[in-house]
Amino acid sequence: TGTTATHTTTVALTVTASPAGVVNGGFETGNLSGWTASGAFTPQIGTTAHTGSYSAQIGSTGAINGNSTLTQTVAVPSGNSRLAFWYQPHCTDTITYDQIQAQIRNTSGTTLATALNVCPTTTAWTQVTFDTSAYAGQNVVLWFNDHDDGYAGDPTYFLLDDVALTSYTPVSNAVQNGGFETGSLSSWTASGAFLPRTGATAHTGSYSAQIGSTSPVNGNSTLTQTVTVPAGSPTLTFWYQPH
Repeated sequence: TGTTATHTTTVALTVTASPAGVVNGGFETGNLSGWTASGAFTPQIGTTAHTGSYSAQIGSTGAINGNSTLTQTVAVPSGNSRLAFWYQPHCTDTITYDQIQAQIRNTSGTTLATALNVCPTTTAWTQVTFDTSAYAGQNVVLWFNDHDDGYAGDPTYFLLDDVALTSYTPVSNAVQNGGFETGSLSSWTASGAFLPRTGATAHTGSYSAQIGSTSPVNGNSTLTQTVTVPAGSPTLTFWYQPH
């Protein structure tokens, strides 16, 4: 009410910023700041690192029945982006019982994609990359998990380091006939005790390459191609169906 149509008032506005890229992805703070740790065994800082001085230890060096989980909510950049991380596995059981896992989830906890689900026999540091371009502009949860069935004598755990979510500029594919849709192995060189051949079971399209024989063969079956690596930050990707 008043003698004029213009009035003023004061309001308070709180702006909650979207999370930036991965915080403390190298764990060089010497702790798990930026991350949320949970599970039957709470992840902890480790002193065996891929680079620097620290890593995250997810899972226990002694048998634990349950999960050990480390998460962080991040904002996926616009455009093309990829998640990259290094892990050192310790899994003496099989994937049926023990798993080392990495997923991308939404903030409600629904799994959007699985980047890793393994129980390897190696203990070497290994890098995983996963394209996150499909989630551009969204807040997602990076979910790293170790599941141990608690069986005495074969505990499963892994070390995690150098977690990063970065933008990239797509580069053209340098591989020729990478989908084998010519229906042949053109551009490739086949060699070995069993010569690779074109297969009719495919991940996409109509064809794949069959490397190795469906019957026992003593020796190797090898498929090669020489390529020129493009400038920028290229990534080698491929799909395989093991037997």
